[in-house]
Amino acid sequence: MRHLQRLRWRFPLRQPRQLQTRQPKLSNTYSKNIRVGDIVFAHSNGIMGRAIRFGETLRWKRGSEFNHVAIVSEIRKGVPYVIQAEPRGITNDKPITSVGLFITRRPPRGVDPKKVVAFARAQVGLKYGWLSIVSVFFDILTPNWFPSFRRDNTWICSALAAESLRFGGWLHSWADIYVVTPAQLWDVYRSVTTSSD
Repeated sequence: MRHLQRLRWRFPLRQPRQLQTRQPKLSNTYSKNIRVGDIVFAHSNGIMGRAIRFGETLRWKRGSEFNHVAIVSEIRKGVPYVIQAEPRGITNDKPITSVGLFITRRPPRGVDPKKVVAFARAQVGLKYGWLSIVSVFFDILTPNWFPSFRRDNTWICSALAAESLRFGGWLHSWADIYVVTPAQLWDVYRSVTTSSD
């Protein structure tokens, strides 16, 4: 036993490194400062939410807090409502609290929130991008050589938000904007925006 103690002294056990990036504080309540055009990054515990975060962990070797993105489209009687891509299609009938735990971020400087919302609102009623999800799945498993498939007039949540932001004036060079994941959007977006809280 003493022999092992000497080894431990010579070769101390390394403590796991802490992540260098600060994790955002998620909540299921919203601040009075929230505005139309704010982007919502959400964390839910449903099957699809867990699958998305698991896939992001496989691909980028680190977890993400986020598996969903939505856009604040209106505030009715003090309650923010969001436009989002969900399995039943693009909707605008749910309050922000329906997305799970979340944080909100302002659009980047120079982006017109009215245009962001106008583009997203024009997509309401379109179908969910199930083929895009399949493409994201293959992108996660392969080194981006597998071709992307999608149907016209369909969206996944993060692609809808990214394209709405582009319509509003935010230009970012994505490899393929239509299969960007919530984690990818957050990684880029957090460095160019401020919190709504």
